[in-house]
Amino acid sequence: DDRFLATRYADYLGCAMMDEKAAKYIKGVGYQWAGKYALLQTADDYPGLEIIQTEAECGDGSNEWDYTMYLFENTRRFFRMGATANVYWNIALGKDNSSTWGWKQNSLVRILDGKAEFTNDYYMMKHFSHFIKRGARYVGLTGRLASCCAAFVNPDGSKVIVASNPYQKELTVSFGEKSYILPPRSISTIVM
Repeated sequence: DDRFLATRYADYLGCAMMDEKAAKYIKGVGYQWAGKYALLQTADDYPGLEIIQTEAECGDGSNEWDYTMYLFENTRRFFRMGATANVYWNIALGKDNSSTWGWKQNSLVRILDGKAEFTNDYYMMKHFSHFIKRGARYVGLTGRLASCCAAFVNPDGSKVIVASNPYQKELTVSFGEKSYILPPRSISTIVM
C-alpha cells in the first residue's frame, strides 16, 4: 500500500512531539484509517496520549461480508492500541453507493427505493456500540484467538467481548469458566 510511505509516524506525530514548543499543546491525536501504520509507535512512545480513529476505511461500495471482517480487524487494532473512539465514515448512501467524493464506498445504511437497508458494516459496528458503554476500557486478552477478540470492561463492571471467527469452520472459545461457539466467518458479542 503506497499510503504507508506517505503516513509514516516520524513524519507526523513523531516530528511534532520532538518539537518541545508544539508537544506541550498536544493532548491527543486523530488518525484517519491510514494512521494504522503509526499506531504502534504512538502507543509505545506516548501511552497517555488520547487516540481517536477519525475515519474508518471506506471500502469499495460492495458492502460484502469479507470487507466487514476486514473492518472488524482494523477496529480492533485501533482499540487495542489505545483508541478511545472509532468514527465510521459514511452513515448512509444511495443505491449506487457513491459518496459525495464521487466514488463507491461502503456505508452503514443503503437507501433503496426510499427504504433504509442496514448493511453488514452496520451490524459489525453495532457489536461495538450496543453493549460497550461510554467510559468502557479496553482490556487485553491472551491465548488462542485473542487476536480475533476485543474485550472491554464497562463502567458498571460488566465485561463485553466482541469476537470474530475468520475461519471457515465453527470454533469454540473459552472465557473464564464458560465456552462459546463461534459460527464460521462470524462476529459475535459475549456479555459477561
